[in-house]
Amino acid sequence: MKFSKSEIIASNLGYSVNDNVVTNNDDDIIKASPSSNGYRKFTIREKGNTRKLDVFVHRLVAYNKFGNNIYEDGICVRHLDGDKLNNKNSNIAIGTTRDNTMDRDQNEVKQYALNASKQAALKKRKFTDKQVQDIKDYYNNGKTYKEVMLKFNISSKGTLHYILNNTYTSSI
Repeated sequence: MKFSKSEIIASNLGYSVNDNVVTNNDDDIIKASPSSNGYRKFTIREKGNTRKLDVFVHRLVAYNKFGNNIYEDGICVRHLDGDKLNNKNSNIAIGTTRDNTMDRDQNEVKQYALNASKQAALKKRKFTDKQVQDIKDYYNNGKTYKEVMLKFNISSKGTLHYILNNTYTSSI
């Protein structure tokens, strides 16, 4: 993911995070709200610039802790306890995407992998639900495997067997 490096600007403007609380240069508390992806963020505007910048709290903490190392290729900011809202200094680290995945609850990781595997399998499906029903109807009208395979361009008896005997849903 490409970041705008807005945490550098925020840090230079005096924004900081202490014990999950964001403050500005005047020690005013800044409201940080969850973004659509679940991470807390706040908006700043550079002096003389009309463009607003989103600053993710965990990335500001990481920048203040690790400096420009957070921008190295293959490095991401991690929440050690897997909680996107816990931006305490002790909970923020940097590492690889794999490190970040391993920080999450292992049941959640397994469920995510299972869902990703199912989605990948669905994308590989060749036939629509209507085509599957047509294949089943054709076979159930007394046609042989060979006749069904020829009509529907199915190259494997195993594929036809699977279509006829399993719940086959497509993503099409």
